[in-house]
Amino acid sequence: DARGFQARRIGDVYAVIQVVETFERISRMSSEDLFAWYQGLGFPKEKDMEVKELADLMKTITIWQALPVEELQKDCLKYKVSVDVELQCRNMEERRHRLTDKLLVRNRIEAWEARGYQAWRLGTPEAVVEVITQHAQIEQMSKEELLEWYKGCGFPEEQGLQSTEIADLFKKVALWSAFPLPEMQKECSLCGVTVPDEPGAVDDEEKHKLALVDKLLVHERMRAWDAQGLQASSIGDVDKIIRVIEQQEHIGKMDLPELLDWYRGLGLPEERHLGREELAALARLLPLWEVLPLELLEQQCKDKGLQPIQACADGEEQCRNALMQDLLLHERMKVWDDKGYQARRIGNSDSVMQAVERYEHFSHLDDAELETTYLAAGLPQGGGRAGSMRREDMLRNIKTVMIWELLPLKELLKECESHCLPSQTRQVGFGLATDDDKRNELIHRLKVDMRVSTVFTVPGQPKPIVGDRPDGADTMVRRRPVAHAEPLVPDPCPEEELGSSSPSVESMPPLEEEDDGTEGILPPGMAGDHIADADGGDLLDWYADGGPAPSSAADSRLIDDRGPEAGGGADEGATGLRGLEQCGPAEDRVLLLRFVAKLHELELTLDEVPDAEAAHAECEALLEEMGFAAPQRAALRAALVEFRARTSRDGELELEGGLLGSTAKKK
Repeated sequence: DARGFQARRIGDVYAVIQVVETFERISRMSSEDLFAWYQGLGFPKEKDMEVKELADLMKTITIWQALPVEELQKDCLKYKVSVDVELQCRNMEERRHRLTDKLLVRNRIEAWEARGYQAWRLGTPEAVVEVITQHAQIEQMSKEELLEWYKGCGFPEEQGLQSTEIADLFKKVALWSAFPLPEMQKECSLCGVTVPDEPGAVDDEEKHKLALVDKLLVHERMRAWDAQGLQASSIGDVDKIIRVIEQQEHIGKMDLPELLDWYRGLGLPEERHLGREELAALARLLPLWEVLPLELLEQQCKDKGLQPIQACADGEEQCRNALMQDLLLHERMKVWDDKGYQARRIGNSDSVMQAVERYEHFSHLDDAELETTYLAAGLPQGGGRAGSMRREDMLRNIKTVMIWELLPLKELLKECESHCLPSQTRQVGFGLATDDDKRNELIHRLKVDMRVSTVFTVPGQPKPIVGDRPDGADTMVRRRPVAHAEPLVPDPCPEEELGSSSPSVESMPPLEEEDDGTEGILPPGMAGDHIADADGGDLLDWYADGGPAPSSAADSRLIDDRGPEAGGGADEGATGLRGLEQCGPAEDRVLLLRFVAKLHELELTLDEVPDAEAAHAECEALLEEMGFAAPQRAALRAALVEFRARTSRDGELELEGGLLGSTAKKK
């Protein structure tokens, strides 16, 4: 009894001995013998059924057969098996046999329920056995056989559809088909499937069950399509979803030339390195948008931050086409933004498309043509020497300037701040500067910063960034996340769209080195050692006048913007610079003149020189890059501090008369 043979309940020592001997034989049986015995009871072989489970079941049945009827009835009551019908048996042996069978069925139903066969809802062991048998057959089917059954249900073959997914669906259909009608209706209710009126005739009942199975099957596929992002439940029409899947499958089989032809037909610019997967993913969106309810399509636009369109007088189809166009451009704008075109900041899809088209044109030029175009646009040369720019650097500069010329004023202000440049613009007459004036000045300031960064960079070495200096000080010249400039864009976006017209890259005069080693931007007689001998007044007048005469209207615009005060004359600028000349001791005058000449070389104004006190490290870095030694840098910083203090006091005196008085004096 302690070893689990239930000897006290059996009560007969000879019966207990037979149980012990039977247990020993069961322990020696092979798995094949055990499964043969189990199937001999009328049960099918089940997946993942272990030998130990069969051996334990056989031992349990052996004990049931040895127990007296009274003890067997106690087990029936324990497992909630009815014993009333067994009172009609002719003798005790027949009653024991029937009670044992009922306990066995109860045991198997609980095991099947634990395996997910929903045995209690199926109602009978025969129904459960039928379902188990069908599931075993489904597991033996090949993928081709499963696909044939799936397409026979009216569904299209889908890319990525696994055989296990089809097999699971087939098993569910087998289970639903075995349910009694009440359980079938309950299943539909749980899944939210509409149940039609219950029929009366038996034949009608079978058709009714088939209709419910079909509804459950469609519901299951709609759930799966929802998980794939097809929004099947929102569309609600299985035929429309099937049509979308078929179109997407066709797109998935298109080769790259076919997809490129489709892409060009949309009016979008062709780009290098457009991949097949990228184009196919974009094309798969259109069939879905075509069947989505219009209100859901509008909601998608709102969710993506797109402005809702006004009610279309031409009908729903025109509204749908307009919404689809907005969504399509939004998808491309995300891609272009990732490719560095700053599409979100520009905000206008037409402008971005033209920028992409122009950049692709430049990228298709050979090296010689690209360099010729680059230099003709006046973009900076690496280290100040022609031919020292790499192809990728030239293309990067081209893209950067293109972006600057397309950015709205608000974003240009942010761009200047990110480059540590002043974002305030100079006033014009009466202070009424237009957005165009402000944009032109900010773009010019960014281009000057690009030229400074390029001139100060040694070819073949990376540009310095914050922390590159040994002393840990910030340097004026930083490596930008989006490197430099871009040009030759013939006003890519109409003025009415951008709200301004930016100067083209042609307004940037090139920095070319003369044969004597000085840059050609210096005036005759002012190069090299002649700077030290030049008269201070003449040199300052030359700086205030803007240097050599402009060679074109664009150059003239650039030089005008460089003046000390927009709208101010040469005399006013010279006076301000002569104030700088008076700062510091007399022996530093030649040093100050050299500093002024350096400013002209780099096309910088005094406003663009970092504050010697508030931005000490940046000012120190700029002076060092200009070639001044440590004692000279200290003297220049002291002169700049004194000069800024003087001009600040003068400005306060000028403003005492109020805004109108100050404006009138400037004019």
